[in-house]
Amino acid sequence: RPIEGRMDLVGTSALALIRGVAPGADRIFAVVAVDKSGIPTFAAAGTLAVAAEQSAPIKLQMRRLRCSIELVSELPPEIILLEVNIAAGGDTLLSQYEVDGPLRQRIADIPTGSDVLVTLRGFDVDEQVILQDQVRTDIREDLVAHISLEIFGGSLQIIARFPTYLPIVAIDRF
Repeated sequence: RPIEGRMDLVGTSALALIRGVAPGADRIFAVVAVDKSGIPTFAAAGTLAVAAEQSAPIKLQMRRLRCSIELVSELPPEIILLEVNIAAGGDTLLSQYEVDGPLRQRIADIPTGSDVLVTLRGFDVDEQVILQDQVRTDIREDLVAHISLEIFGGSLQIIARFPTYLPIVAIDRF
């Protein structure tokens, strides 16, 4: 039967004493580390034969949980390159994608976590940034995060009208 408990991580390792494990072969030990929002970020599992009244250590190597995000957008035709920077729990991932028409891109191998910062920058042929947006999202192992980048475009014409002459201000005293 499952035994569940809490274990706090300190630095890069953790130690827990589990009591009440029934004797038997191939007892499965599993650990899941979650972030402050309860999203699983690391996991490990191992098996051990447990004898009656025996205390035996089991070492588990935690693995980073990862998933995918999907970007969808109708980008302006001026954008020919999209740069995606993802900052998740100390890990960063920088990707660049050539754009030709509607964007539908899936990015795999993203570390899981809450409040992950995704920065998107669109470049034109002259390598000028003409679009920049930041999105915060939760990345979960069992879901594909979906980011829809909405672009609002348009133009603005500014006309400045100056008088035929500009008056000179006279200064009476200093």
